[in-house]
Amino acid sequence: NYYRLWRKTRSKQGFICQGVDPNRNWDVYWETGGIGAFDNMCEEKFAGPEPFSEIETKSLSEYILSIGDNLNFYIAFHSANNMLLFPWGHTPNPSPYYPQFRQQHGLSTNYSQQLMESSLSHKSTQENGSRGFDLGFG
Repeated sequence: NYYRLWRKTRSKQGFICQGVDPNRNWDVYWETGGIGAFDNMCEEKFAGPEPFSEIETKSLSEYILSIGDNLNFYIAFHSANNMLLFPWGHTPNPSPYYPQFRQQHGLSTNYSQQLMESSLSHKSTQENGSRGFDLGFG
């Protein structure tokens, strides 16, 4: 018996709550913008008690920072949606590279329609509060 769309880690939070949303557990603009900045540990989008409280986000961040300028592309897969998300996640203002992201979205949509008979929508991650994208991008 399991919930196939579970999005949180499996760490214990308080007495009855489980997990932190790893997309919101980064130190890049942590708990800004009001998205995922919930104090309720049982909330699906709980950002955690502090940035990098989860071993998953801490380890990935350390790896990203260790490779520095050798990082050419960052992609994070999410199982629940058919979307291509791109920075920024902390502000409604698009990044300076928004036109390039939109162009990539067009290529990705074409690919997904041909191979998977589905289509991708696009969003800035601001609508989702993802911070891993911001660390990978900035």
